[in-house]
Amino acid sequence: MRHNGLLCDTYEVGVRFGIGEQECTNVQWVSEVTYVTSNEQCNNAERPHSGTEIDDSLVGQFDAINCAERVIRCTGTCK
Repeated sequence: MRHNGLLCDTYEVGVRFGIGEQECTNVQWVSEVTYVTSNEQCNNAERPHSGTEIDDSLVGQFDAINCAERVIRCTGTCK
């Protein structure tokens, strides 16, 4: 992820999972967004985000889940 600008911001990357039609249309989301990273980025920096999270509540739905959505949120003077 790239941060544009000189001031620092904190970026968080999350994911949620769902069951949908082809190309993930008409998705029924079966999980809330879980944020797995939190990184401060400054001065036009590019920084990889990686994280892990285990959500046992989805175990019974693994075979049906066919969609995932990446969610990015930023706090600070985000651009």
